[in-house]
Amino acid sequence: MKRQSNHEKQPRYTREKKFVAVLAAAGALGAAALAGCSTTGDKIYAADESGRVTATYDVDDVLDGKIAPITSAEKPNGSELTEEQRFDLNPKAYAELDEFIRANDQAKYFSQYFESSYEDMVAPAAYTIYSDGEREMVDKGAFYMPDLKKPRSQWNDQDYLNYWSISIYFVTAQPDPKDALQSLSVLARPGSKTYSNFEAWIKENPGVGIIELYEATPTILSNKELKPGSINGVVIDDQGGRLIGHKSLATDNKVGYSVFVNRSDVEGNTIAINEFTFNQINNPALDLLIDQNI
Repeated sequence: MKRQSNHEKQPRYTREKKFVAVLAAAGALGAAALAGCSTTGDKIYAADESGRVTATYDVDDVLDGKIAPITSAEKPNGSELTEEQRFDLNPKAYAELDEFIRANDQAKYFSQYFESSYEDMVAPAAYTIYSDGEREMVDKGAFYMPDLKKPRSQWNDQDYLNYWSISIYFVTAQPDPKDALQSLSVLARPGSKTYSNFEAWIKENPGVGIIELYEATPTILSNKELKPGSINGVVIDDQGGRLIGHKSLATDNKVGYSVFVNRSDVEGNTIAINEFTFNQINNPALDLLIDQNI
């Protein structure tokens, strides 16, 4: 299904001065044991090489000079570039930038095109290509547009899965493959199988939006916000995240388990990134995550 998008016509090069100042000042905040730093909202998170959050700082303290800046070599990858320069990168180079920086670049577009993407997905033309399970989900009102203005801590698991479906469509329906692939880097973690599958689709089917609906399935952490910590080097900060069981209704009702983490830009637009998807719940990485959150 094709969608004519005006995404590429929008002014993509607006820049938030406060975020620039934070990136220039923050880095790893001068602590020798720290390996990276990321920024969300009014907080800066420092992490070690495993991705574990080791310190949290107020942005204003950094901007006021209460926390000393560090050398440019320790700054997050991509902070030395302007937003326009980052968007000029090829998708592979863009995907290697710091995840929080990519999220700050992209979050506003996910929010801007969220409603129109949803409307495309529930249009009569889309309904004709749904599976029987997807039609049933639509008919009973289980596929809806979650409220982007609500804190993610107030979302249930189905909110996340509907957001995921709408975001998949938004990313894959963009007519410019470069834009689509750059947006893909904050839909799914670069290097993951999920990312690779969507990457292949975008390259082979430019501008053709994927429509696939998912139904939440229960886990021991159903509808429970994840505590700050890490999984396989991925930081979960106070923006939260979820471990969600899901059943694909598109074809085979296949069940999987995904870890989503939230990343926000300086204006409060929030993206839920699929960092990991597992075929079974009994995975050592998930065992540790579950132990940390029950």
